[in-house]
Amino acid sequence: MKTYQLFIDGQWTDGADGVKEPVINPATEEVIGHFCHATPSDIDRAVASADQGLKDWQAVPQWEKGAILKRAAELLRQRKQDIAQVLTLEQGKPLAESVGEIERAADFIEWGGEEARRMAGRLMSGRDSGTLSRFARYRSVWSPPFPHGTSQLCLPPRNLPGCWAQAVPVSSSRQRKPRRGD
Repeated sequence: MKTYQLFIDGQWTDGADGVKEPVINPATEEVIGHFCHATPSDIDRAVASADQGLKDWQAVPQWEKGAILKRAAELLRQRKQDIAQVLTLEQGKPLAESVGEIERAADFIEWGGEEARRMAGRLMSGRDSGTLSRFARYRSVWSPPFPHGTSQLCLPPRNLPGCWAQAVPVSSSRQRKPRRGD
């Protein structure tokens, strides 16, 4: 029977206190595996590792981030039947629903990989190491639900590579639009 460990700082590990809990198939009430509990010290190590991972990820050029995300989507699609089987056993949902969730997740990850090449901002690392590309963004003015007199930019989920949000005064959103060659 499989035991699902914690993945902390690049390694699979049991929780510091060794506590494991059964994973139960809700349809049959059969124990199909076990998962490890994380202690506060495990969580502290995981957060510290994630902080360092974010710093490392920020140093990766956008083109490479895009390739990594597209490869992740490809691997998810290749393994979707196995992953869907686990989802179905753990959650008691129909297999087709599990497959659909995985396909949508792969599509979203792939989209993020495509968008990584087009992330907006003033400067972005270029395709080759040590080069920069300049990008401009068109601003659009929104009213509700944002404070009156602000302009909102790039508001997708914050886990996309390099995404950011900025509120600027409406007056600065009236700048000229970038022209070809800018």
